[in-house]
Amino acid sequence: SATGFTDDHDQWQVALTGYFTCDDYGAVSVPALSLDTIATPISDWISIYQPIAGISGTDTETDTEFRLRKAQGLRSGTATEDAIWAAVYRVPNVARVVVSSNRGMAQDAEGRPAKSFEVVVEGGANAAIAQAIWGAMPAGILPYGTFESPNIPTAVGKDGAVHQVNFSRPKAKYAWVRVIIQAYNSEESAPTDLVASIQDAVVSWGNTNLKLGSNFVRQRLYGPVLSIPGIESVSILIAVTGSASGTPSYSTSASIAIAAREYCTFSTERVDVEV
Repeated sequence: SATGFTDDHDQWQVALTGYFTCDDYGAVSVPALSLDTIATPISDWISIYQPIAGISGTDTETDTEFRLRKAQGLRSGTATEDAIWAAVYRVPNVARVVVSSNRGMAQDAEGRPAKSFEVVVEGGANAAIAQAIWGAMPAGILPYGTFESPNIPTAVGKDGAVHQVNFSRPKAKYAWVRVIIQAYNSEESAPTDLVASIQDAVVSWGNTNLKLGSNFVRQRLYGPVLSIPGIESVSILIAVTGSASGTPSYSTSASIAIAAREYCTFSTERVDVEV
């Protein structure tokens, strides 16, 4: 798109769409409007405007995580939810996948049209995911997603034709946890790095167990926290924010609802421990 203005030199400003790639590896969050600085000035390049959030990266897989993902992706078959899930899961750097179908004759509660399916996937390259879906999806069924035209990813069929293959990217919800130690177990020795041990236990449990669309259930955090030696009883509060820098509003709610296209992400920086 372009906007123009006239002065003594009859100059114009032109807005162009571009793409960016992070140089750093890991789960880097890129909220909307956070890219606003031109690091290396280029003649006639005036400003940057980033209206939507970028796709967060993922941490490097451990050997165990890679072997598990590879084993899970070896399911056979085609044209089923499991087959599509397995095909997408084999795409490098994919971290989470959920495949949902609407077999009804009307739009469902999540916005999926009649006789359609939706793949929600975190990580991986758009083109590779689209190609994986195309190779496993049933003929004549609509792949639904939240990409907007003209940015819908495409795949190439065996006839060389290009096909739009829509899917959805999940939105991260940032989990916050406050652990208040109320009593210590005198029969056990607590680790010298107690706070760090609790933080690591909470983050490991959360990032491993909470899948796409999994509600954030407060009571389930007691297990990993009380697995640390030396602790007898604790009180736990939870919160969720839309950004990593948000201000949490802690509560003792039984759970916090997470939508089908969302997931909770945990970090030790968001686990507060009161000893």
